Amino acid sequence: MPLIMVAMLTKFFGEKKSIKEGLAIWPYAIFAGLCFIIPYLSSALLLGPEFPNLIGSLIGLAILIPATRSGFLVPKQTWDFPERKLWDDNWNGSIIISGITSRNNHSLFKAWTPYILIGLILFLTRAKFLPFNGWIQSVKFVSPKLFGTNVVTDFDPLNIPGIMPFMMISLLCIPLFKMSVKQVASAWSEALIRLKGPFIALIFAVPMVRLMMQTGVNPNGYLSMPIAMANAMAGLFDEAWPLADPFIGALGAFMAGSNTVSNMLFALFQYSVAESLGISRFIVVSLQNIGGALGNMICVHNVIAACATVGLIGVEGLLIKHNLIPMTIAAIIAGSLGMILISVLGGGVF
Repeated sequence: MPLIMVAMLTKFFGEKKSIKEGLAIWPYAIFAGLCFIIPYLSSALLLGPEFPNLIGSLIGLAILIPATRSGFLVPKQTWDFPERKLWDDNWNGSIIISGITSRNNHSLFKAWTPYILIGLILFLTRAKFLPFNGWIQSVKFVSPKLFGTNVVTDFDPLNIPGIMPFMMISLLCIPLFKMSVKQVASAWSEALIRLKGPFIALIFAVPMVRLMMQTGVNPNGYLSMPIAMANAMAGLFDEAWPLADPFIGALGAFMAGSNTVSNMLFALFQYSVAESLGISRFIVVSLQNIGGALGNMICVHNVIAACATVGLIGVEGLLIKHNLIPMTIAAIIAGSLGMILISVLGGGVF
C-alpha cells in the first residue's frame, strides 16, 4: 500500500505524471509496510482484534521515523511537487488560517498531548476486557418500532468517536492551551462553516443507505437490495468467487460508509456462499473484511469528510475516480491470494 500511494502521488501530482518516479522508492515503501504489518499481526495474535490498528500504527511510526532520519533505504534523489503556478485549481483548498495573533512556545509533548489523550481514551473505551466499554454502551437511546414494522434504530452517543473522545478533548484543549474566548469562537465558527457542505450531503446519503439496508423487511419476502446484488455477482463468478469477494466488501463500505456495516450486510451471505461452494469460510469472510476496509477509499461519506477537512468542495467525484485505482489493485491482490490459499489448502481451513 505505501508503494501504491507513492506511485499514485507521482502519477497524478508530479510534473512528469510518471508512475516510474514513485516506483523508485520501493525498498523504503516495502520497509514502511513491514513496520506496520508485523506489529499489527503480532498484536492481533497476542491481544485480540481490538488493537491491531492502534498498536500497528504507533509501533510502526516509532520504528519508521528514526530509520528515516538516519537515511535508511531513503532514496538519494528527492521528489517534489511542481511549482505552485503549475498546480491544478482543484489542488488548492479554501481553508485560510486566521485569527492567530500570537504564537505560544508550547513544548513538543504538550503539542502531542491531545493526540495522546485521544489514543488513550479510544483504547480504554474500546478494550473489551475493561469495564469502560460496557459503561459507554449502556447510554443508549432506542427508537420505537418504525411504521408498524420490527425495524428499530438505536443511538449510542458516548460510543461515537466524534463525541467521545474528539469533542471532549477539543473542550479540554481550551484550558490546556489557555485559549481566549475569541480564539475559541473563531475555531468553532470555522468548524461549523466547514461542516455545512458535508452536512447537506450526508443528511440525504445516510437515510438512503439505511433504506437500502432495510429493504429486506417487506411482506413479500424479497431480498434486500445489497443481498440481491451480491447474489447476482455470486452467480457470475461461481468457483472464482474469492476474486469477486473483496469487491462485495468494498461495495458494502461504499454504500454504507463503514467496514463494520459492510460486514453486517454481507458476512453471513459470504459465509453461505463459501459453504455452498465447499471452500474455506474463514478465508472468504476474511476477504470480505479486507474488501470492506478498502471500500473506505471510495466511500462517499469518507470522501466528503476528507474534502471538508482540507477545504476541497466539489472534487469528490474526482477523488473517488482516482481512489478506485489503488482500491482495485489491492482488491485483486487480496482476491488472488485468497484463490491461491484455497487452492493449496482446499477445505483444510475452516
